Amino acid sequence: MIAYLKDTEAREDTADCKDRVQRLQDLAYETQDEIEEFMYEVPEHFHRNRITKFLHEVAHSVKDVPPLRRFSSRMADFKKKVDDITDFDILQLESPLPSEEALQLFCKKVFQGDKCPDHLVDWCKKIMRRCEDSLQAISYQKEECHLMRQSLRKYLRSLNLIQDIVSLFPAIEFSRIVITIYCPTSTSGCGFIEKKEGKTLEQVANEYLDELVQMSMVQVTRRDFEGRIRSCRVSNLARGFNLSVSEKENFITVLRSPSASLGGGKTRRLSLHNCFPSMLQRTNLSYVRTFSMFGVDNFSESMAHELFKNFKLMTSLDLENAGLQHFPGEVVNLTLLRYLSLRSTRIDSVPNSIKKLQNLMVLNLRNTLITKLPKKTLELPKLLYLFVGCPYVDVGAQVYPGVKCSTSLQKLSLIKANYKEISIVKELGNFIDLRKLGITELKEIEGKDLCASIEKMKHLYSLSVSSAGKEVYLDLKDMKKSPQLLEKLSLGGRLKEIPAWVGELYNLYKIELKWSKLQNSPLEALHALPSLKELHLYAAYTGAFLVFNAQSFLELRILEIEQCDQLIEVVILEQALPKLQKLIIINCHCLDMVRITKNMRSQLEEVRVPQDCVRIIEE
Repeated sequence: MIAYLKDTEAREDTADCKDRVQRLQDLAYETQDEIEEFMYEVPEHFHRNRITKFLHEVAHSVKDVPPLRRFSSRMADFKKKVDDITDFDILQLESPLPSEEALQLFCKKVFQGDKCPDHLVDWCKKIMRRCEDSLQAISYQKEECHLMRQSLRKYLRSLNLIQDIVSLFPAIEFSRIVITIYCPTSTSGCGFIEKKEGKTLEQVANEYLDELVQMSMVQVTRRDFEGRIRSCRVSNLARGFNLSVSEKENFITVLRSPSASLGGGKTRRLSLHNCFPSMLQRTNLSYVRTFSMFGVDNFSESMAHELFKNFKLMTSLDLENAGLQHFPGEVVNLTLLRYLSLRSTRIDSVPNSIKKLQNLMVLNLRNTLITKLPKKTLELPKLLYLFVGCPYVDVGAQVYPGVKCSTSLQKLSLIKANYKEISIVKELGNFIDLRKLGITELKEIEGKDLCASIEKMKHLYSLSVSSAGKEVYLDLKDMKKSPQLLEKLSLGGRLKEIPAWVGELYNLYKIELKWSKLQNSPLEALHALPSLKELHLYAAYTGAFLVFNAQSFLELRILEIEQCDQLIEVVILEQALPKLQKLIIINCHCLDMVRITKNMRSQLEEVRVPQDCVRIIEE
């Protein structure tokens, strides 16, 4: 069916081909609906107790008979419909042209006999690779506009990223793109992200985004100092193209006004922008698989109740910033759900019945009022990402100790180190695939156990640890083997000294020290880190002088010093911090002088230092 669609789509300028493609697309949707309906009625059983599991299986052996019979009957109907669609035997494999001949033919068609401009040669070769040098594929590109439309549409469809572009505003954040990619629409079940051996789905998604950037379909507006995309946008021209293609092919429906309608098609992806049309509450939306909202201020819990009861086959649900104060009860019945975001809502609890979401991969509860998670949350077998708490104020959520945790978890942040005085720090060692860990309220005596757990996390690249109070010490000196892949490190709490293993983190590019109140300068332990680009010192030093010596911090771009109340003087000598771009020294009440060179002053792009404190070092 897939091969047939690919071939006939290249010839869809004929009425017969359009009809066959449409019939096959409709049939594919029907097949998907029936399979997901069957999965919904005959779910994976989550009972583990031997007695309840036996009773459950006996009950379901009877209960599942009607769905099985109905599913078998429907599959027979689908087979007959496929047989009724003619022209399956016309597909022929053609030998590809030699690459040079294919390129010449392509340029002749596109540039009407003229030579291909030098700056377009690479793009023409890329398109030839997409056509696989096929004479038939090239010959169908009748004119330049048609060529560009077809190639872009096919390329975007092959990347499966249209959803992430057309459902967003012209200015979008990279984090929104990644989280949308990384949700159920990115799993093998929906086919949006192909699994690649040795790579996480997020890494593959980043590769897809890079390809879109290279195609100029996405414009980068900000990168971090490692070159990774942090924010980007879609041009109005590209956005209009994406919307027109997606709406024509019924890929996604975007509603922008209260009077908007869904039209006649059964869209699989629905996005609301700054409105909530009243007709949605009385419309059958059982065919919708992905739902998201942007700027819908009037979304109430009664609306949620009416809306979600129609969403039984939903796989992706994004309710960020929705006006919800309670967890929508209907959500736990969406047993096919793989991605759920309730970020920045006012909900304060999660029901125990969340254990029913056995397919859930991403659960985003960040910036909510939730302080405790149900016991079964960490037992969800497919859970990859769990975000909870408020990272800006280091407020985490409690999780139950002693649970049989999912070892597939990759990101866990922020959680409290203790549950009712019972430590969970040792159990964190079960998460051997963890990439990101954020933990708060760590006691001094738990430091050794945390180090032992971290040593088991071979893929860890982001670590945030906060003590049980600003005056409570962090004891992290017992790390025998440092996490070599660590890129981001945040330590919040008193430190007697910077742990020795921090100086061995050769991939570390950002470190944040908060409330450390070190008596000795932290610069000695950090100055030689080869990849360090951001250094944040927040109430981290109680000394009077900080001196950045020559040849130190050679890659540093950002230096922030705040609330070091006893700091009197900062000196940045010649050949120190040669790549510094941003210098911020604020709220240091005793600060009298910041001495920098003339070259340093000219290279800085942003400076936030009391003006009367700056002094230029004479060369």
